[in-house]
Amino acid sequence: MKLLNRLHFLFFRVYRRLNFYFCKSQLIYSPSYGKKLEIHGAFEVIHPENFTYGDFLSINGGVYINAGAMITLGDNVSLSAKCMLITKGLLPDSMNEHFSEAITIGSNVQIGAGAIILPGVNIVDGVLIGAGSVVAKDIEVPGIYVGAPAKRISCL
Repeated sequence: MKLLNRLHFLFFRVYRRLNFYFCKSQLIYSPSYGKKLEIHGAFEVIHPENFTYGDFLSINGGVYINAGAMITLGDNVSLSAKCMLITKGLLPDSMNEHFSEAITIGSNVQIGAGAIILPGVNIVDGVLIGAGSVVAKDIEVPGIYVGAPAKRISCL
């Protein structure tokens, strides 16, 4: 039993390391590749060439980044589990024509688990987005935002 536990532990360490390198490899084409980055699980980046980030980006498992247009993140940004940054959408009067709008997120921002940032959104420095929130409009004042659509509930 001890041998089985030891083998399981070693397998998990190797898997975790391979998963880290596989996930990090998705960012190779990002202009910011090589900056300080923490990865805590598998994530997905579409069009990494349009994804730039500052120092100390933390990405958790299940994060989905669709960078059809430019996505710019400042320093000290945390993307919690299963949050989404989406730059593409369907035009309201057409079911098959898409549009793309850039997303800009300032420094010292935390995006909560399962939160969604929609196309064209700009977020200032010092913002915390609550879990499950949907950000559809610019956030121009630092603070804590929750809900769908996200509304400010307090200052930081």
